Amino acid sequence: MTPPTTFRYRGKIQGSADEGHRWIRLALILVLVGGLAGGMTAYFIHQKELALGIFAGSGLSALNFHFLYSLSGKILKAGQNGKKIFWLWTAIRWFIFALIGWGLIQISPACLWGALGGYFWGLMVLTWSGWRAAQFSAHP
Repeated sequence: MTPPTTFRYRGKIQGSADEGHRWIRLALILVLVGGLAGGMTAYFIHQKELALGIFAGSGLSALNFHFLYSLSGKILKAGQNGKKIFWLWTAIRWFIFALIGWGLIQISPACLWGALGGYFWGLMVLTWSGWRAAQFSAHP
């Protein structure tokens, strides 16, 4: 049996590139629209720091998800160097995450909680859209 670390899928991935980009594009749009709606709602009930956090959390989570999507393609194409690329960019992403978290807590704890809410919204939308895309690809 081939160890999982050395196994490489050599078959062709089914589906067109446009199908893959369509569901992630839909997820990013829904994350941004939901973050905008949540942020405006918080702003109109006079929670300005919370609104700023929701805007920042949804926008940065959409950016993070798009970055992860493109990074995973690069890692899969890199072959043996993929592991090094993965760990390099993971360390960079965690450093940026810590820096943004520090900046949000400097604004206010409500801003940080809003950003976490925006990020959670992004995770929910990404989960739903990935599940939906998998259902449509399983039953054409």
